[in-house]
Parts: sequence; C-alpha cells; structure tokens
Amino acid sequence: MFPGQAISAHDQKRFAGRFGTLHRHLLGGSRALSSNGADPEILAWKTDGASRHTAGDAWHADVTCDKEPIWGSFLRLLAVPAIGGGDTAFANMYLAYESLSDPVKALLEGLTAIHDGSRAWTAGYGEKPEPGKAFPIAEHPVVPSHPLTGRKFLFVNEAFTSHIPQLTRPESDAILALLFRHVERNLAFQTRVHWAADSLVFWDNWATQHHAVWDYFPFERSGERVSVFIGQGPAR
Repeated sequence: MFPGQAISAHDQKRFAGRFGTLHRHLLGGSRALSSNGADPEILAWKTDGASRHTAGDAWHADVTCDKEPIWGSFLRLLAVPAIGGGDTAFANMYLAYESLSDPVKALLEGLTAIHDGSRAWTAGYGEKPEPGKAFPIAEHPVVPSHPLTGRKFLFVNEAFTSHIPQLTRPESDAILALLFRHVERNLAFQTRVHWAADSLVFWDNWATQHHAVWDYFPFERSGERVSVFIGQGPAR
C-alpha cells in the first residue's frame, strides 16, 4: 500500500506498466467512464445511494476466467465514504492451501477447475457480452505452483469458479463449497486495507483473494483499477 499518491490515471497506468502488459478489461470501457475517458485499460466504478450492488462484493481474484489471468492489480480510490468504512479484505492463498489437511491436499492434487466470466459478470452484475460474443471461460489447476515464487497456492474463487470437471457435479459442489468457506472464514490468513484518499494498493492477484466490504451505504465510494499480466500463470 502506497499512501499519499495524488497521481493521474496516466501515471497509474505508467507505473503498472513497469510490472507487465496492461490488461484490457472487457467491461473497462463500458462499465463507467474513468478519469481518463473511456479506457479499456482502466476499470472504473462508483458505488453510491443509487447502487444495487458494488464491484468486488464477494471473495474473488480478478478475471480468473482469462486463459492468462491477471498477475498484478493496482487500485486507487477517488472517493472514500464520508462515514468511513469501505475496507478491502485480502486473504493469503499460500496459507489457504498450506492450512488444509494432508488428505484434502492429496485429493486436490492434479484437479483443475473451470472459471467462467458469465458467472461473475452476468449472474453477479447483470452484464452481458457484446452481440455475437461470449465472456471468456478458462481451465486452471486447483493448486498451481506460483511461477514467480514456486510456492503452491489455492486457485479457486466463488465469483468465477463454476466446477471441477474431474468430479461429479455433487462432488464438485461439495469440495468447492468447502474451499470457498475455508477462505471466507479463516481470519488467520486475512488482512484488511483501510483506505484513505490518494492511496494506491498493489497486490499479487494469483496468491491472494480480496473482498470489497460494502458497509457504507448510501455514501459514495469510487475508484479505478489497472491490472497487468506477464505471459504466464496458473494455466501453465
């Protein structure tokens, strides 16, 4: 977390670009105009008294439905709630995996999971793809080894992950529910970012999940996210 960063959207993109290739989000140009105009490399959002949902209000990693998932995300807030709140909770996916029992680890070894963009964006937000197109779907290991650190981590999330194809649907639903609740309930590998104006937060999107805490309705919270990929990741 970098406090006191009164930077422009251009500066945010320039900084993020030092860590990888800028990601072009499918909803980036249409969800909301950013301070940089309609820019697919910036995902802009605003939650206020007229909102019926807010971006990120569930445990997730960003855009895991991509074949090459985002590695790093860079988020800055433009407006923080006047009453406080609006934290972002983060969970460590290295510890999520390492804290599982050995029999569960053995069960997960070699399994893959399907990550479906429509699960997060259509079912979650009511967004629809452009005519003639579909939101991406990708298959990733449930327990990959991190390309940059070599450590194993848990790579399923409730927002995007639909099922484990090697299992029957009831088996898959049961195992995924176990893993989702494991992330959600274990405060031992969670932390929270308390936002202030002009703060910039940079996180490893493979080795963490996050949750935007919506505890400030009807006050406003808005921000812009830039993300990068590095040409490798859990799919490999």
